[in-house]
Amino acid sequence: MTIKTFLLATCVSPLLGSAVFAAPPDLEWFDHNGSQMTVEYKYDAIRYAFPKSSLKGIIDRNQVVFTGSIVYRGKAEGTAYVYKKGCDWAEYPISGRYDPSVPGFVLTGKAPVRENGGCKVIGYTTKSPNARLVFVDSEERSKRERNVGADAIYENESQPGWAEGFLDGDGKVGKLPK
Repeated sequence: MTIKTFLLATCVSPLLGSAVFAAPPDLEWFDHNGSQMTVEYKYDAIRYAFPKSSLKGIIDRNQVVFTGSIVYRGKAEGTAYVYKKGCDWAEYPISGRYDPSVPGFVLTGKAPVRENGGCKVIGYTTKSPNARLVFVDSEERSKRERNVGADAIYENESQPGWAEGFLDGDGKVGKLPK
């Protein structure tokens, strides 16, 4: 083996391999109707990390809302759990996938319907808010919001006269040179 081949094999190959084949994260943060959620790919689960205040007494931190199979930026299918104060959870099958236009997971299924004023599940429906669960990818949403802000700055600052009214280094109101 030549020195050149040895250096290529020991120095460059590992760098290329790690850049090209980066592993997906074990956990990501998502938003679900104002609650902060974790999508845990390693455990195929979605949990409430920080439930919104209106769920106090119904949902606890780390409570599971989905278990099954969930693929990073891919398909998800399994069981969703719906909670009602004073009742046991009710579960139902649900499936969907990561939708880049959201960005996030959109899962659908027939959600349980409970008897009026009670806990007993009396049927299932696609008309319930729990029949379509949307988990918005917090990091992707943040990136998009930053890009929108940057686009707005670029759009504004590329217009003629955008700097009129700004103070220059001497504290004088400046105008762009003509």
